[in-house]
Amino acid sequence: LVPSPRERKSLAEALAHEFVARSRLRKSTTGPLTDAIEPEEWADLSDQDPDDKRKTVNDLSNLSLGRPFRPVDETREVVHKGMLWKLNNNGDITNKTHFLQRDFWINAHGALAYFSHKEQKMLAMIDHGQMAGATITRLEGAARSPAFKVTVHLLHDETAVTDHIFACESEEDLGGWVEALQRARLEMMRTMHLGSQMAKDLNHFKLEVKNRRKAAGLTEDSEGYKSVVQSKLQKVVTNGSRMHPSDWRERDMWLSKNGCLVYWSRREEKELVYYTLSDLEVAVVTPIANEESFYPWTFQVQLAERSGLEFAPGEFAAESEEMRDRWIASFQRFKKIPE
Repeated sequence: LVPSPRERKSLAEALAHEFVARSRLRKSTTGPLTDAIEPEEWADLSDQDPDDKRKTVNDLSNLSLGRPFRPVDETREVVHKGMLWKLNNNGDITNKTHFLQRDFWINAHGALAYFSHKEQKMLAMIDHGQMAGATITRLEGAARSPAFKVTVHLLHDETAVTDHIFACESEEDLGGWVEALQRARLEMMRTMHLGSQMAKDLNHFKLEVKNRRKAAGLTEDSEGYKSVVQSKLQKVVTNGSRMHPSDWRERDMWLSKNGCLVYWSRREEKELVYYTLSDLEVAVVTPIANEESFYPWTFQVQLAERSGLEFAPGEFAAESEEMRDRWIASFQRFKKIPE
């Protein structure tokens, strides 16, 4: 291991080495790439001028692959966690709809990770190597605020950088995140310099992820999103308690024909999918005794654990016992029967 992240070769540079290039590597059928790289593109670069070689390496590294590849986060120890608004790739900071709310955490290895609803995986957005050279600054003028920017270097080149832009719910959250990121950055700089061994992973990862909403993308022709059952439901807020009256919010919700739990978001002013069909196929839906909740006719939706990730249960209250029974029966329609 080369101690300094700035002196290490990038993956593209390693693959361009003549020993590897002559192996005629092909795209893996299980890899994250979306465009095939033909063998002739990985030509022997040993006879090229150094500047031409660097250009070829960068060209191969910057193929149009959509969202940048992000490694799976397998670390089980979390040092800081919370919710952040993340600006989409190539998004407009002055457009509020270009920010998506996600659960993020900084793991013991110094990486900033999050749960990808699309891939149903824990992914590292900024790995520990990038964190060592990251710059964290406050950002003004964003549609969501307070906001901050994390600038990281690519290919260990001072001129090749990318910005990750985030927004918090409060100044207190901003201070906590900036402090935690700075602490992770300094720790990674020390680790890279000393070459010390990283901390071992914990056996069980108990990060609770609750905010996994995505836009429903409804249109007049979206037959699959029409309701099987629909009513107003009381819902416990993220990190709230069902025993506290201030932790409940009323929402218009419905269970769609395609097996999604959908609701109207007043904040986003659009329909959002709260749970997908794949969520509900393996979810456990149970009624809660009236004395164990502030609202009567409460029920709980517990998603199955995935890749060691434990989801906080969703808790809802119907308008009557009859309506609660109807909701629970409708959820059961989409439950997958074990083979």
